[in-house]
Amino acid sequence: MYTPTRTVFRSGRRGGHALVPEILEIGWGHFPTAYGGHLRRHAHEGAFELCLILSGEVEWAKESGGEVLRAGDVYVTQPGEMHWGRDDAMHPCTLYWLILGSPAHDYEWSGMDPQLALFLEGALRNIRTPKIHGSRHLQAAFRQVFDEHRNNKLSGDTMLLRRGSARAGLQSLMIELIRLYDQEVAAAPVHSTADSLPRPTLLTMEFLRRNPNDPQAPHRACARVGMDYRSLNSEFVEHLGTTLAQYWLRERIRLAREQLSQPDTTITEVAAQFGFSSSQHFATAFRKITGLTPSAYRRNLAQGCATAHLAPLLT
Repeated sequence: MYTPTRTVFRSGRRGGHALVPEILEIGWGHFPTAYGGHLRRHAHEGAFELCLILSGEVEWAKESGGEVLRAGDVYVTQPGEMHWGRDDAMHPCTLYWLILGSPAHDYEWSGMDPQLALFLEGALRNIRTPKIHGSRHLQAAFRQVFDEHRNNKLSGDTMLLRRGSARAGLQSLMIELIRLYDQEVAAAPVHSTADSLPRPTLLTMEFLRRNPNDPQAPHRACARVGMDYRSLNSEFVEHLGTTLAQYWLRERIRLAREQLSQPDTTITEVAAQFGFSSSQHFATAFRKITGLTPSAYRRNLAQGCATAHLAPLLT
């Protein structure tokens, strides 16, 4: 069983010991398999949470609905807003996250022009769609802030430089996030997230959804879009942050999860329906993606578990 790798830096209190005091927590994590129970319902009182997915796929939800996040996506949570992972799990992915204290809750955004700070907080609070597609500049800003915290044991002039760099990275991160959100809002009437994906990727995604029980579906998809497997796989990695095989497995598990909500269908039947060679093979794959076995997932449904019977998440 692969274990997650995480590096986390916390302030611990208002005006704490982080390089930038308003950053209550910043972290990086790699989860090779689903980490069950790690993303239960929670909220950050007085603080925004910004998460950037670097690879893999996560299903997060709020009371207002859910989202599937893939490589390059940013998820924004408002202060005090309840959010969680579907099945209470952190799904297989690599990500940055940042918890940022809000000036409206007495956290001072130090070293920033007061007028700019007021504007940025208002703009963050006005974000209406929690999922925003990021950019290389945004990823670089996350990395800059994280890297400076990772080296924050230095002292003297070097520490001053690192603190200044962390502040500059945070400001750049927020400005870029607001610009990206404004661009998406402006383009919303005529564009969708799918518009940024190459046509072979879109056609393959649709083909895989329609053929979840065919072991040769990924290879047949290559033939349909006129690409060899290696090239199509590279396209998936570049644009979705996941390999073709990983995407296909996650799609089958997602469809199987919905089928498990039908009480008159056995787990063995669901396994066969979605192309798994045995119920044990299905259980192993299901747990890798969701953090639960199919039987545990079904028990949660029967018990009315709030995170288990969500409506299908958006894609």
